[in-house]
Formats: sequence, C-alpha cells, structure tokens
Amino acid sequence: MKKILTVLIFFLLTNTATAKEYLMTCGVAKYKLINTFFSKKLKIREDAKWQDYCNSIGQTLEIYEDGAKCTTKYGGEDVFVNDKWIKQKQINEVITIDFYLKTFTFNDRVASYKNTTKCK
Repeated sequence: MKKILTVLIFFLLTNTATAKEYLMTCGVAKYKLINTFFSKKLKIREDAKWQDYCNSIGQTLEIYEDGAKCTTKYGGEDVFVNDKWIKQKQINEVITIDFYLKTFTFNDRVASYKNTTKCK
C-alpha cells in the first residue's frame, strides 16, 4: 500500500513540475501560455489580472505546444474597402500568437492582409 501511495504522489508531483509557462510582451499587451500535462490555457494581462484570451462569442481558440490561434467569425457585415461598401458573407479574422518565434500575426478579415509583429 505504501508503494502505491508513493508512486501516486510521485506521479502527481512530477506532472505539476513539467508544466511549461511562456511569457511574451507584444507592444503593451502581455500574454502567457500555460501548458500542463492535463490542460492548456492562454491568458492576457488586463486590469492587473491574468484574463482568459479569446473567449468571446463567435471566437474559437486553438492552442498548440508553443503557440495559439484565435479565430473570430463575422457574417453579413458591410465593410468599406477602396472607397466603396462591400457586402461580406462569412468572414474570419485570425490572430496567431507564436511564443517560440515571439511573433503576433493578424490576418485582416477584409483584405486578407497579413500583419506580423515581432514581440519580446
């Protein structure tokens, strides 16, 4: 019984020790990716607290080993492009955060313009 309890305690302690946390500063925004054996979370620093990132209605968050992608779906909106209004159908806005490369990439939902920012 003592051996089983020892192995169980060792297993629980080693899982918490293998948790990885990545921090990245991009402009004034600070991001934290928490990657544990059981879960993965992405947080943003707002109002002196770590808040969940990409959790609004219509948003989908995919978390990878050292990065994340937030997709926001828009539909049926009129957008102003090249001096005229265009009726859009289903549009996706994609933000990719790469903690390994320290980059923040924003794909514009209208003009498919890709903007990558180097972070710290």
